[in-house]
Amino acid sequence: MIPVFVILALMSAPAAQYAAVAVFILASITDALDGHIARKNGLVTNFGKFIDPIADKLLTVFAMLGFLQIDADEGKLFMFIAIAVTLLREFVVSSLRMYAASA
Repeated sequence: MIPVFVILALMSAPAAQYAAVAVFILASITDALDGHIARKNGLVTNFGKFIDPIADKLLTVFAMLGFLQIDADEGKLFMFIAIAVTLLREFVVSSLRMYAASA
């Protein structure tokens, strides 16, 4: 769903941007539902444990990068800093989780 989200988010038409929001919400809901079903039915795999957090991060990163396309010149520096801090936090937390899982 990430490529569809990115294409829609980069379009200037308001309808496409609303559709991008809908795709983001749908991707988030299906991710949560997928994780719930996998845990409930004992279908958790090592591949899923590895790829799911990466997919979550990619969706979040591309959503944040989409904010940089907004034509608000005054807010671009603030948005860039907010995105950079959030991404740094995401990668630090993910690294700590991988380290803890390997220990």
